[in-house]
Amino acid sequence: MALLHLPGAAQAQTFAERLVLRAEVGAGTMLAGYQRDTLLYGLDVQASARLGFTLVGPLALQASYSSWWFPSESADPGRAAGQQHSITGGLRLEPMIGSVGRFFVDVNAGLGMTGSRNRFALDGGIGFEFALGSAVGLGPALRYGRLFAASEAQDHPSDAQYWSGGLSLSVRLPRSVEAAPVDTDGDGVLDADDECPTEPAGATPDPQRPGCPARDRDGDGVSDARDLCPDVPAGDHPDPARAGCPAADADGDGVYDPQDLCPTVPQGAHPDPERPGCPDGDDDSDEVLNHADRCPQEPQGPSPDPSRPGCPAPTLAVALPPILFATDRDRILPTSYRALTAVATLLGGRAEGWRLAVEGHTDNVGSEVHNTGLAERRAQAAASWFTRHGVPAARLEVRGYGLERPIVSNDSASGRSANRRVEFRLLAPGASLGASPTGGQ
Repeated sequence: MALLHLPGAAQAQTFAERLVLRAEVGAGTMLAGYQRDTLLYGLDVQASARLGFTLVGPLALQASYSSWWFPSESADPGRAAGQQHSITGGLRLEPMIGSVGRFFVDVNAGLGMTGSRNRFALDGGIGFEFALGSAVGLGPALRYGRLFAASEAQDHPSDAQYWSGGLSLSVRLPRSVEAAPVDTDGDGVLDADDECPTEPAGATPDPQRPGCPARDRDGDGVSDARDLCPDVPAGDHPDPARAGCPAADADGDGVYDPQDLCPTVPQGAHPDPERPGCPDGDDDSDEVLNHADRCPQEPQGPSPDPSRPGCPAPTLAVALPPILFATDRDRILPTSYRALTAVATLLGGRAEGWRLAVEGHTDNVGSEVHNTGLAERRAQAAASWFTRHGVPAARLEVRGYGLERPIVSNDSASGRSANRRVEFRLLAPGASLGASPTGGQ
């Protein structure tokens, strides 16, 4: 709350400066039904005088004398106006809001007198006094008052409650201005406390000598009081963990230990660009280092791809409809002949080194052994179709996967029909068959 100004020790007040004289005037209405409707006290006017004493910061004690007057609205000229006088004590909270003024809220309780009766009285106020100089405040105020009815029989059956709105005025002694302290060297340490009053403490003051600069024997900019190596300069590569000390290089690879992620292993001729001070790795153990390896998690194998270092020669996936079969048979459905012809044409357009992987799949009807055998027979049936149509057997790789790799759920007849299929992949020269992508191509 940067706007709230709370006086501190440096702004100590004298007894007289703690005293405040306050006055308040206002007008309002009666709130209690009996007094308003029966006694016809509709309006009210009030005036108050208060003496305050600041306890600490914005908190003050106050003693008050208040007078409330309630003119009667009765047509009876004999009906007298109501009056209430009270002598109370209370607390007031009045923080300073920047230099604009003081917000206040107070509560007071004490003796209320109306006619010949003495009653317990309570009032509370809230307002804001704008600063009219250093000693005077003036501003709007709202106040609520209550005169409690006695418990014994009396002629007013309820508490009197009323409010007013008006102006609040405060007058206090201006603060005394103390002589400004002296700081000859302008280092923020007053001469009375400065052991070096003509020499600024600088950016690194000596904790043992107020107002003096810290000593630095090795001239590295780290004061001796903080320097763990006071006779060895920190140099161009200081150790962030040891103030005033040079950084070490335990593995001698030119990367200092605070930056070296492998401080005991030299980075060698092939450093890892992402891990300072570490050698590059070879995660797939194919003798192609990770940052040169286009396939760092896949060994390049016996048939590396010359255009992609560290990768195996590619296979060419072809997007063709699967070859479908009759249930539990290796007989190709006639609807698949067109797809077989397209695959044979695609293979025929490739160079001699390209081969075709023929992969058979089944649904989940039957045992695993049965389905694996059925898948192999289906794949072989497709391969036989190709050889009958001019594709050399040497260019065909046949494999049966059975029910291992469904492309859809086997929970429906249409799903099981889709899973009874043969799929194809074109293999580049030198590529191994490897694993078929889940779901087929």
